[in-house]
Amino acid sequence: TADFTSEFSFHIFCPVFSFRGEVLVDHQTLSRGVTYLGLLKKAFVDKAGILRLAYWNGNEKLKGKEKKFQNIAVNKSGLISFLPESLDIDHGIILEGYFPALKGNEKSALYIACEKNKGTAIFLKADGQVEFEDKVEHSKEYRTVDTINREMKFSSHPHFRLFLKRTLMEFYIDDILIQCYTLPSRATGKIG
Repeated sequence: TADFTSEFSFHIFCPVFSFRGEVLVDHQTLSRGVTYLGLLKKAFVDKAGILRLAYWNGNEKLKGKEKKFQNIAVNKSGLISFLPESLDIDHGIILEGYFPALKGNEKSALYIACEKNKGTAIFLKADGQVEFEDKVEHSKEYRTVDTINREMKFSSHPHFRLFLKRTLMEFYIDDILIQCYTLPSRATGKIG
């Protein structure tokens, strides 16, 4: 018999409910036989009339002790500079930081290392588009798996939030949900 849950993942946006005057959305992911509950998201209509999902400040209560890291220097060599220590992705983390100012064809990236010599790179381009690229197993090659364009201008130094728990990842820029994503394999806790 085939175990289809070992290769496929499903994202389900479930209940929409009101809490203290805010409209919240619940997100669940079934990934490799495990169900994950994502962070609650705030639904709102922006000035252009577009329905968006955003980071809900009530999620701040989920955070444990804050840990500060030195900035990772801008690296134009193509090599990945990792944070000095691995993060505990079994219990989940919310990593926050800022992208540098970008112009023209420039882009900046975060990299999440995964088991089985895999990983996912998240590229923010100067025009505001975000690309997700998965590392091909046992290779230096990457393949683009998704390109997101929220058709909005982010701040000059965009603030990001990365929620990560095992294979579940949520990525926000300036508190706008960019993508809920299932990593190609379990994250190792190494982030660059």
